[in-house]
Amino acid sequence: MGLSEAVQEYLSHLRIERGVSENTFASYRRDLRRYTAYLDSRGPPRPMRWTRGTSRTSCRL
Repeated sequence: MGLSEAVQEYLSHLRIERGVSENTFASYRRDLRRYTAYLDSRGPPRPMRWTRGTSRTSCRL
């Protein structure tokens, strides 16, 4: 499963299983789209080079 599929599965879980409000769902969707766009901009994943700083940097976008 790729990142896009995992995100879609998680969003489905939020909507169906958790029953979050439309505003909450929209916020999660927006944030996850921004985060995945950030990861895509960094090129192919290199897990050995992943650090906490990578996640922190993306949160500032």
